[in-house]
Amino acid sequence: MTRFALRVSLIVVVIGALAIGGAIALGQMGITEGVTFPQLTDGILHITMLDVQRGIAVRRTIAQVVNMEFSPDGRWVLFERQDEAQEFPLGREYILYELNEGRTHPIELAPGMVYINWITWSGDSHNLYMQHIGQGGEGQFYRIDIATLAQHFVVEADAPRFNLSPFTSHFAISTMMDGAALYTPDGQQVRMLVDSLEAIYGDVYWSPDGRWVAYSDQVTDLPGQIDVFLVDLQTGDLTQVISSVESDAPGEYVVQGWSPDSRKLVILHAPLDISVVPPLEGAFPDYPPDQMLRVYDLDAGELQEPLLPLYRNSDTYFVWSPDSRFIMFIHGDMRDGFGAMTWIDVEHNLATSMGAATPDATMWRAGGGIVYWNILDMTPPILVRADGVTQLTQTYTYRWQETQDGRLMLYQLDPPPQERFGDAPLVLEFIDPRTFDSRIVRTGLMTNSLSLHDSVYWSEQEE
Repeated sequence: MTRFALRVSLIVVVIGALAIGGAIALGQMGITEGVTFPQLTDGILHITMLDVQRGIAVRRTIAQVVNMEFSPDGRWVLFERQDEAQEFPLGREYILYELNEGRTHPIELAPGMVYINWITWSGDSHNLYMQHIGQGGEGQFYRIDIATLAQHFVVEADAPRFNLSPFTSHFAISTMMDGAALYTPDGQQVRMLVDSLEAIYGDVYWSPDGRWVAYSDQVTDLPGQIDVFLVDLQTGDLTQVISSVESDAPGEYVVQGWSPDSRKLVILHAPLDISVVPPLEGAFPDYPPDQMLRVYDLDAGELQEPLLPLYRNSDTYFVWSPDSRFIMFIHGDMRDGFGAMTWIDVEHNLATSMGAATPDATMWRAGGGIVYWNILDMTPPILVRADGVTQLTQTYTYRWQETQDGRLMLYQLDPPPQERFGDAPLVLEFIDPRTFDSRIVRTGLMTNSLSLHDSVYWSEQEE
């Protein structure tokens, strides 16, 4: 039995006043929309839950924490506690903590297991998947049903990769010895994908509608040739949609992700003969681009013409527009160490340069377009749509989240700190990207950019 000794202190803060409460619950306070963000310092975890409507914050402090993982809805946190005095078995214990009611639930390791390697929350926060590791390095997968807090054995596998579908209908496990396979949530294997981990390139990619999984695999002994496969999760059928050997430009075809409508795949194509790569404006004659950004269209059943020439050793990052018509693409440039941002019209195969950018920039879908901003150079966030570009705010912004009703919630430090990661007053700005209406919530809390990256927005409203 895991020894359970948890020290939690709770503080209720009303902006301008301070009150110390007991076992108070957010539900009793009537909080329906809030932000949860943690600050982990020297093993002390401070969790703040902010009521964005009334400016009330509930703070809880937990000692001896070394790792934590919040559920997507911000209601639960799984944390690992560790101490040198070996109070807990092997000096570790794992606890599920329900933030709203302040309930705790210790996680029992399976017999013969010594620690938890990693955990993955389902997108709906209803299930928690984790891998228990034994003394000999063996692995076992378990699922915790959050509604009942019951722990269920799923499958035994020494797996360095675990990939959960967006609807929790399937998951994929990649192991060093046994390759990659698809499973149902109860651990039943649906089918093998590859027979060795070395054969799979990148990861498996679930379509947003939950029906398809795509991945790249080298199926021949020919060097530099990688193919693309699709699995229909409704039928279990496996289809090779791109064959390097049979293509007009053999090479590596590596899946990068899906469009929002689940009908298109982004492919990075590195041909063996780089002369087929379109020229890149400004490229040095002795250093031409050597791969291409392409799209595979499921409805047409074909690979579209190249959209953009690229360099293989450069960082890339892209986001689709909500209507699956456009791609905002950021790619590094190995010629000078910098990069560029490109707006791509997929339907008409048109690429428009948006100027210089770095792979450190952040983008996301919202308001019928794509929001972009660069954290490092403190560029204000902008909304890019087919009809133009709009600057959303002038305030120093470090992070964003989207609310259930489609608003953008920008985490801002105002006034900004003198140093990049210094503490400053936290301000939340809610922006409707359709009308650009804005509402400011001054929280009265001091924080920094590092803490903001772990925060979670949540709401009691139905999605």
